[in-house]
Amino acid sequence: EVHALNNNNNNKNLYSKMKPETAKSTPGDQDHQQQEQTKKKCCAWWYFNGSNMAQGLNYLGVGRGAVVMSNIFLASSFVYLASDQAGCVDEEGELFDDCNNNVYGFRPAALISNIAVIAGLLSAFFMPLFGAIVDC
Repeated sequence: EVHALNNNNNNKNLYSKMKPETAKSTPGDQDHQQQEQTKKKCCAWWYFNGSNMAQGLNYLGVGRGAVVMSNIFLASSFVYLASDQAGCVDEEGELFDDCNNNVYGFRPAALISNIAVIAGLLSAFFMPLFGAIVDC
């Protein structure tokens, strides 16, 4: 009887150490587990230990970088095209240093600052209108 009692206690200890059986995992669960393991291996630095705020700021920086690069490219292109329209470009495609010609009443070098001023004024005027539309 004592031996049988010890066996029962040993069995209880063995069962308590074992993990309870779970339902069979679906292929979707396995894919998710594989993705999590891959994230931990290759690019854990990108996920910032699950902090959504840090991840959002990281994605914002990536998007902002693309916008800044496109603005630099487009600004130089706009100034060049405006200078060409004003007649401030020679036959070789080089800009004149001292060109005082105007295009539509503005100097080509002022084009980018004019775009910024117009965009700022339009957003200041239309922001209350769009805010009222969103609030409805």
